[in-house]
Amino acid sequence: MQEYTFYKITENEFEKLIPLMQNCFGMDVNVEYFRWKFLDNPAGSFIGFVAEHKSTGMISAYYGVIPEKYNLIDKECVLYQSCDTMTHSEHRRKGLFNKLARVCYEYLEKNEELNVFGFGGENSTPGFIKMGWEIHSHFKILFIPYFLCLSNKKINLNHSEKLNSNLISFISKQKCESKKTLDIKFLNWKFNNPLFNYHFVWHEENERINSLLIYKIENKKIIIIEIIGECNLIILIKYAKTIVKKKKLKGILFYIDDRMIYKYLKLGFVFNPFKFGPFSTKIPFITLMKNKNVNWTPSMIEHDAI
Repeated sequence: MQEYTFYKITENEFEKLIPLMQNCFGMDVNVEYFRWKFLDNPAGSFIGFVAEHKSTGMISAYYGVIPEKYNLIDKECVLYQSCDTMTHSEHRRKGLFNKLARVCYEYLEKNEELNVFGFGGENSTPGFIKMGWEIHSHFKILFIPYFLCLSNKKINLNHSEKLNSNLISFISKQKCESKKTLDIKFLNWKFNNPLFNYHFVWHEENERINSLLIYKIENKKIIIIEIIGECNLIILIKYAKTIVKKKKLKGILFYIDDRMIYKYLKLGFVFNPFKFGPFSTKIPFITLMKNKNVNWTPSMIEHDAI
């Protein structure tokens, strides 16, 4: 540990994180991406710590959190999402992740804000568990492969690549199992992610929205961010199937809390029930909370990387 300096990073040092993002995630980002994610967040600014290699000046690891507003225990509160956990491939197995995470938690606890949640990775989850985190549920991958996207019928639905006031109003008013505060500020920020183009497809009846599909296209697949509403959901999925065929994509993916899986199987999704093979990976939803009774059913709209 003596070969590293540990400190809280500032907004003037975002450029130092760019090589780390490329090495860890293969992501080509710029300073504006970090400004959007870490500073423009309407719930507040990020809290992040880095390990700097003394002899090279390289940022070898990063651990940080971003604030988000939730309605829990009948009141609005701020929770912190753990995100962008990174250790450079040349500096792994040296305890940097553990050291930075503990420094971050000590900082939060000192300010009485140690209420953290996250979506664990295959490599990071065991380390989180050792530090006292709890697994509340898992996200499973539902999918519809190309050969099951058989719909050739033209489906007329409303489509936009931008949020509008009606969509924001519809999303905000829905009963949200996740307890996330889906207000106009959060939604405008969330869907202004400079890395992705989002699509909003909705069904109307009597000029009122009754169901909404939000998705992006990544790696030649439709990735569903959220399905909102209870009416005409099958029509939204049929629409997505027509996009798969039209654009010759590989299929549709939907990450869903495993307690909600069977609600969506009737829409034509399938899943891999085994612990091996394609789409068998489970994403743990984990928390480190002062109040152990706090629990909710999250959705992918909350995930920092979606």
